[in-house]
Amino acid sequence: MQTTTILYILFSLLLGLLVAYFQYYYKVKNKLKVTGLLFVLKTMSLFLLLLLLINPTIEKMEIENEKPTLSVLVDNSKSVSFFKEGKNVTDIVSSLQNNRDLTTKFF
Repeated sequence: MQTTTILYILFSLLLGLLVAYFQYYYKVKNKLKVTGLLFVLKTMSLFLLLLLLINPTIEKMEIENEKPTLSVLVDNSKSVSFFKEGKNVTDIVSSLQNNRDLTTKFF
């Protein structure tokens, strides 16, 4: 929250306390038993009403870990079949796809 918003919230609490104090305790000759309860209820209701007028926004930041994509480039030219390495290439690609360490770290 911004500093000004926090100051507005504190000001609204102070204003609610002052209004309730002047209404229930300032120059009152006969105090009732429920005056304390009414003081708290008036303070809270004024504070919450002013808080709605201030409309503070609370920013929430979420951090989400995503797996990076692992790109594997395979040569698919005639030189692979010329040197008879096609089986080795498919074995290497399948071993990379079935490797548990790689599948847990990468997408």
